[in-house]
Amino acid sequence: DNSSCTNVVTAVREARAAGRKVVLVSMGTFITGDAPTWGWHGRALDCNGKPRGLTGREICQAAWAGAFDAFGADNAESGPLLVV
Repeated sequence: DNSSCTNVVTAVREARAAGRKVVLVSMGTFITGDAPTWGWHGRALDCNGKPRGLTGREICQAAWAGAFDAFGADNAESGPLLVV
């Protein structure tokens, strides 16, 4: 919705005005699909057509956890602003 986009833009502007860095963690189109091999629940298929590896959800959660580990701070007002 438009208000959530406005809130993100406002938060980014406020962070930059306060001298904070902004880190965007984007998975691009990785989780936008809804197919057996693509999207939040999707998994790649092996040569026999069986699902293997991590789901899109698991990959996203690992990427976000890595971002919070690398850039996170003790509270929401310090450190860089993380946009996920």
